Amino acid sequence: MTEPDPHPTLPQVRLRLLDLEKKDQEIRRRFVEAREAPAVMREMIEVDAANLEQLRAILARHGVPGTAQIGNDGVDAFWLLTQHASADLALQKLVLAKLAGGDNGIDPSEIAMLTDRIRVSEGKPQLYGTQFHQVQGKLEPYPIEDAQGVDVRRAQKGLMPLADYKCALNASANPRG
Repeated sequence: MTEPDPHPTLPQVRLRLLDLEKKDQEIRRRFVEAREAPAVMREMIEVDAANLEQLRAILARHGVPGTAQIGNDGVDAFWLLTQHASADLALQKLVLAKLAGGDNGIDPSEIAMLTDRIRVSEGKPQLYGTQFHQVQGKLEPYPIEDAQGVDVRRAQKGLMPLADYKCALNASANPRG
């Protein structure tokens, strides 16, 4: 967890983002605990839609806020909410373009994740192998561009080798077997 900045210039926006992040993570925890029950899935979609509206409002008023405006923890929350804003590909692409190229406190692995989410949403192969789906009861990565070079790209973003990640995901998804 990133240390909070003691003096962000938009403290109310920071607090709002932290509250939205808390709701995001709570519904996802419940979704996993409920074994992906359809009722909880619907609730998660509602939370994501409400959070997306808040992100749009923040972007309209402040642009993509940085650490000076919302602190490190606020940027982390903003980034997480952007990752889960799959219903608005344009918003995700805007935020990625704004934050991917600079020293902004965003972990390179998170840039890889959002890059892959966007590519998968666009029907393109992913670059880093961060996005998975179920295939015959096992988690498998969506198609990967230049699969032979994926571990080199993953290492450049601070990610573990794909085979290790796949094993860890499948072990956590099915801890008994």
